[in-house]
Amino acid sequence: MTIGAPVPWVLAAKKEKNKKQEMEKETMDKEKASKHFNKKPERYNCAQAILLAFQDDYNIEQKQIKAYKSCGHGRVEGGMCGALFAAKVLLGDSDHTEELERCFCEAAGSVKCREILKLKRIPCDECVDVAEALLQDFDKLRTTNKD
Repeated sequence: MTIGAPVPWVLAAKKEKNKKQEMEKETMDKEKASKHFNKKPERYNCAQAILLAFQDDYNIEQKQIKAYKSCGHGRVEGGMCGALFAAKVLLGDSDHTEELERCFCEAAGSVKCREILKLKRIPCDECVDVAEALLQDFDKLRTTNKD
């Protein structure tokens, strides 16, 4: 072994540490929306929380977020979950919007707010987390396919 060369177990430990840091960052990124959902003083709804989480990525103005005040609590057309609605709007007319909806439905049991609440499979804050995570995943696919 050469003096000054890294010991293999040190390299493995550094690699593991980097992997752990990446996972922690990803977890923090995925939880941006839930830190806004229904928290004082603003009490943003589920749709607004999604917009806030992606505000920088999509250049969303504060007035757009305020406009989504009427999109939470299943008040969008068809009674859709506001978090899912906002995620679909941000994803746009891509090939992935149907898949996003299907994956959300798998996790929540429905795409409709009232049905999700009746099923009690996941609470509203988890709907926000699911919509956020799915949007991140599908947005990566969409931008990768453009390249």
